[in-house]
Amino acid sequence: MRSGAGLLIVGLAIGASGALAACGGSTATPLPSLPPDNPSAVPSAVVETLAPATEIPAASKAPSASTKPSGTAVYKVKKGDNMSGIAARYGITLKALMKLNPKIKDAAKIHIGQSIIVPKK
Repeated sequence: MRSGAGLLIVGLAIGASGALAACGGSTATPLPSLPPDNPSAVPSAVVETLAPATEIPAASKAPSASTKPSGTAVYKVKKGDNMSGIAARYGITLKALMKLNPKIKDAAKIHIGQSIIVPKK
């Protein structure tokens, strides 16, 4: 490196330092203040409690008297039963039987022992 170039670099560095010092500026970012050493001055954490979960009744459980529409009865599915046959036995359409049992989403998926709502005979 030539001596003139070295002097130029040193001069620029000194000039930049002097300019920063003259305007009171600094390129350093100020650090955030730290919390006090006093633990009582630090805000406490908020803890939220949740209500206990409640059990959702399964479709296969017997409908309670409060959920069973008036003029209906509870029928327990037996071996060989299907929704169409049960509807015919009670003189209603499959659509009407499905409407009485909104928890049953698929008429082909009922099982032995399941309780369904049917019209009273």
